[in-house]
Amino acid sequence: MLVNDETAILVRRDDQHREALMQQDAKIDALETQVSALQRTSDGLQRQLDASTRETHSLQQQLRDREREVQRLRAEPALQGVAASVDSSEAVEEMERQLSALRAEMDQRLQEEAEARETVEAARSRAEEAAQQQAREVKTLQQRVATLEAEATQAARMAEVKETSLAAARAEAEAATARYRKLQEQKSQEVSSSTLAVTELKQQLAEKEHALQEKQDALDDAGISELRPWSVLRLDCPYALFERVKLEADKRGGLVRDADYGAQIALTILLPQPEEAEFRKALQELSAGSLAPETTGTELRGVRIR
Repeated sequence: MLVNDETAILVRRDDQHREALMQQDAKIDALETQVSALQRTSDGLQRQLDASTRETHSLQQQLRDREREVQRLRAEPALQGVAASVDSSEAVEEMERQLSALRAEMDQRLQEEAEARETVEAARSRAEEAAQQQAREVKTLQQRVATLEAEATQAARMAEVKETSLAAARAEAEAATARYRKLQEQKSQEVSSSTLAVTELKQQLAEKEHALQEKQDALDDAGISELRPWSVLRLDCPYALFERVKLEADKRGGLVRDADYGAQIALTILLPQPEEAEFRKALQELSAGSLAPETTGTELRGVRIR
């Protein structure tokens, strides 16, 4: 039984190791998924930043072109004369308005690009931090896995030793079972012989009780009786002392009313109340103190007085 318990403990410990390994693998997969999601987010933000940078460069090129155009228009009145100054001034003002709009748009683009860069840097920092955390946890898990594998190897070796002990214990148990069956067969044979002897003894006792009852009936029919109190005693009597107990009851005018034969004979004895104390004393002397009848009641029985 002890070997079986230890083997069960080893099996449960191996199951716990396997479950711990599965949980660690699931945790690593979850961390990898999280890092991959952060990396995809970072890549998307980087693409948006690149597109914004290209648009900013395009706006800067347009702004430079407009500035050159404004400078050219401002120089034309001095070359073409006063006649074209009005149209040139209007064109310059229009170009300056467009230039202001482009500058405002470029400033907005630059601000958006700066914000996008901050967002990308924050996402990249989170991804790097998550990757570092994952690396640390993976390292810890690898150490834990190594420890569990070492424990599993040790448990396997112990299981082999326990299995050898278990095989020896099983062989011993089988031998003990064979001995027990042999003893059971011997006991069955002895019980059969004892049962036969008890049956014969019961038959003899029944015949004697029948004869005694006939005599008692004849005595009851023969004379004048008086009702007197009789004690009803219950007693477990060994077979070896049965006849002597019965003789002691007969000597004091009592009788055995019932006998149940088992491991011992369960007797129900009727005895005149005045004789009960002497009967108990006689049983004590007869059995060295082992027989102690139990009074279960009182009955009124006819006693012949003449």
